[in-house]
Amino acid sequence: MDRISEISYMFFRNLRNLSSWILNDTDLLVITGENQQGKTNLLEAIYTALTGESFRTGSLSDIITHGKNQAMSSVVLSSGTTLRFVVSRSDDGRVKGEWYLNDKKVAKKDNPYRYRAVHFLRIEADKIMVPSEFTKIVMRMMLRIFDDFRSTYAEYMAWIRKRNEILKSPSFDRRVLQVVDRKKLLPLCSQLRQMRNEYIDFLVDWVNQKLDMDMEGLHVSVEKKERAYGVPLEIERDRGVTLWGIHRDKLSLILSPDNRRVPTQGVQVYLLFLLKMGLLVQKPATSRYYFFLDDIGWELDKYNFSRILRHMSSIGQVFFASPWWHEEIEQFLGKDIHVDKVVMKNGKLL
Repeated sequence: MDRISEISYMFFRNLRNLSSWILNDTDLLVITGENQQGKTNLLEAIYTALTGESFRTGSLSDIITHGKNQAMSSVVLSSGTTLRFVVSRSDDGRVKGEWYLNDKKVAKKDNPYRYRAVHFLRIEADKIMVPSEFTKIVMRMMLRIFDDFRSTYAEYMAWIRKRNEILKSPSFDRRVLQVVDRKKLLPLCSQLRQMRNEYIDFLVDWVNQKLDMDMEGLHVSVEKKERAYGVPLEIERDRGVTLWGIHRDKLSLILSPDNRRVPTQGVQVYLLFLLKMGLLVQKPATSRYYFFLDDIGWELDKYNFSRILRHMSSIGQVFFASPWWHEEIEQFLGKDIHVDKVVMKNGKLL
């Protein structure tokens, strides 16, 4: 596996500048320390070096240390490949991010590692029952692993942009707009929905099999609502007008415990793991993944959590940040999983 073997960063949030940090064939890196010491910042630095984007903020200026005009994070893979992300602030206040592969600037869409990094966040577990959040999770994961879905979605978004350009024209031809809607967008939108719905059905069955075995009969189902802006799409199509946006379909995740107990936070965390891992393991592991776990998993018992970590380690490299870590988890993992542990304090590795 092409593991991350070296990490460095400069002026990245509150992290103390690091010239180089060598990882020795690490399967699981555990980052511990008190709250507000830089654990999540370290995860983010590694993630941005891989992907050229942050899992925490859409404003790249947040990444730059206060009083500085540039931030950088870099990783070296075991193959010798170097990945580097640089955020710069110009004199007029504009901020831009640039991603480099072996010192060659590469566009985000051409980054071969962008879809290999998978993050598990507390905020996702908290909001997994919210239809819009669940929809986003499914969309993000399908884009990561299904080439046909990703290519169809890219074509769909390209036509959306063309449609917006037509609408911005001071004297656009409505007939041209109708041709774009009916001949291009409608077939693509229908194709994307069909692909997603078919996979949702498959995914729910997979999750239910796991939950029946591990959570004593807690069943999962998904309610699909073909609506955009609260208006059924079928009605709009009858009127000759289509409301676009595959993201706007609301997929409601429904839990049905046999014993009628209220689902706990731990169950939702477990569901988040199963949903994402279920999506990942369906595709043959032609390429490995990089997993980022930010303060998530402590709601689970040590055995199930270690089993999840072991499964992740079998198909990728894991980076786990949390104030807690139990030695018993390492015993469940086994000696063949190489675990490294570091402590963060005041933005510095100890």
